[in-house]
Order: sequence, then structure tokens, then C-alpha cells
Amino acid sequence: IDHAQNPSCLYQNLLTHFGETIEPCAHCSRCQNEPSPNRLPSSPQPEISLQDLQQIKELIEEKHPSLRTARQLTRFLTGLTSPATSYTWHLPKGAKRKQRLTSHPAYALLETHPFENVLTQTQTLIF
Repeated sequence: IDHAQNPSCLYQNLLTHFGETIEPCAHCSRCQNEPSPNRLPSSPQPEISLQDLQQIKELIEEKHPSLRTARQLTRFLTGLTSPATSYTWHLPKGAKRKQRLTSHPAYALLETHPFENVLTQTQTLIF
């Protein structure tokens, strides 16, 4: 972020970071006297759908010990692995063999959602 908001030559700034020195390039937006952005653009935050909520509730009802807290559940839903989920096994409905918990259909269900938004939602679902 500091690089993008730096008012000096972008190429000079980048190469300086890696230990090289050059004169300003005269071609980048800063050398052309274009102002640095005050705020970087961001993507719109996705909503958690009713279908996602239903799948999360079903996951909670399965009562996996490694997903008993809101933070553990949020890590799982956003696709962050941990020993608690990577080395835990579950038996999917209708299956004959156990599978790793990270192979559960809800694993990384909300990977495109901000962690804090998912955490807020899971805190309302886990009592």
C-alpha cells in the first residue's frame, strides 16, 4: 500500500526497495504528475446467502469437536487450515469411509468473504 501511495517515481521506489538506485523514470504516473490515490479501490463485499447459512447450521448440528468455537468455525469456513481440522476425520452421510474434515463440503464455503464478517455471523449461530 505504501508503494502505491508513494508520491515519488514508482519504479525508483520499487527498485530502491530491492537495493538498486535509478533516476526517476519520467514515464510512470507519479513522474507525469498524476496524484497518488488517496484510497485504493476495493471489491464489493459478498453477502452470506441463506443457502450458505443453512449449510453452516447443518455443519454446527454435526457437532464436530474441532469446530465448537466461533473462531474455529470461521477459520474452517474461510478455508484456513489448522491441525484441529486437518487431522480430524468425519463420516459423511451415506459414506462407508471416513474422510478428513477439510474434505467436508462446507470447508472454505466462505473463502471470498472477509474473516471478520464471517466471524460476526458465526458468533450469532454458536451459543
